Amino acid sequence: MNVTEVCSEDTLPLCLQITDSPSVDAWGQWLEDNASELKQKLAQHGALLLRGLNISDAQTMALFCDKLGSERMDYPRGTSPRSEVDDQVYTSTEVPANLPLPIHTEMSYTSLYPQALVFCCEIPPQQGGETPLADMRKVLQRLPQALVKNFSEKGITYHQYCPPGRGNTRTKTWSDMFSTEDKQVVAAKCAEQGVSVEWLDRDIAKLTNNAPAIREHPKTGQPVWFNQAHVFYPTMSAEFLYIGRPWMAKAVRLYEFLLEHFADRMPPYPYGCSYGDGSPIDRETILAIREIIWDETRTFTWQRGDVLIVDNLAAGHGRLPYRGPRKILAALLKTL
Repeated sequence: MNVTEVCSEDTLPLCLQITDSPSVDAWGQWLEDNASELKQKLAQHGALLLRGLNISDAQTMALFCDKLGSERMDYPRGTSPRSEVDDQVYTSTEVPANLPLPIHTEMSYTSLYPQALVFCCEIPPQQGGETPLADMRKVLQRLPQALVKNFSEKGITYHQYCPPGRGNTRTKTWSDMFSTEDKQVVAAKCAEQGVSVEWLDRDIAKLTNNAPAIREHPKTGQPVWFNQAHVFYPTMSAEFLYIGRPWMAKAVRLYEFLLEHFADRMPPYPYGCSYGDGSPIDRETILAIREIIWDETRTFTWQRGDVLIVDNLAAGHGRLPYRGPRKILAALLKTL
């Protein structure tokens, strides 16, 4: 197989261009022979884009993961609505196309997070719809030392507010999250994960757990910024629009005022967080985190058949709004 690295200093991901349209047998053998080297490159760069393998369906994507030698996993307690289209191969997200998904490290608020993710492009978006990436090692290096010390010593307490029912495309329901309508099953699964569950009015499940803000990379031992404080913070939806647009600051402050004084009349935000000792995280801290993540963000344009491998501890990912059809498949890898 003819494989060429396409990379510059500021490029994330590292692109491996395959130019000879290999057969499934050919690229499968190449993956088996080069899996160790590919995983080393992945740990180094944070993300790899394989262009030219022409993998654009769930069955072939599952085979790709198998040839890579990485075990797939389910999506326990994930927040994004998605559907399983093949054995442990999912739609990447079913959040409406007009809503952006901020950069995040997958399931870093849980103890069950994947070490890597694989995405493949079945239908590229007509406009927008990029999967932005950010190196979370660089984010940690750039954050103020006092901020890092605070999070490192205290950790984070996360809250999720999950409504009942099925198929909510904006807020994941507890029935979809745990694949059951039985509250006792939910409680048992939460206990296994070190999560407390409280049943609120209207049958809403409040899930609470603690998690560290910084972890060591399992391959390199390098510390990485690995949390979702900036996503779970209540003003996320407004502040995501603010990043890179200073003129949005007044709108964000208005949103905060309404949230503080008219919370009972505001649309509920399904997440919340504090420091692990229960003390509040101030908005300026969250804004500083978001600005650095945004500054480290890089994008690429999807092409049909592209395969993207993301080291979940080294790099965060998201999704930009789009128009027209878009279908990206996803698999979560238990280990690298």
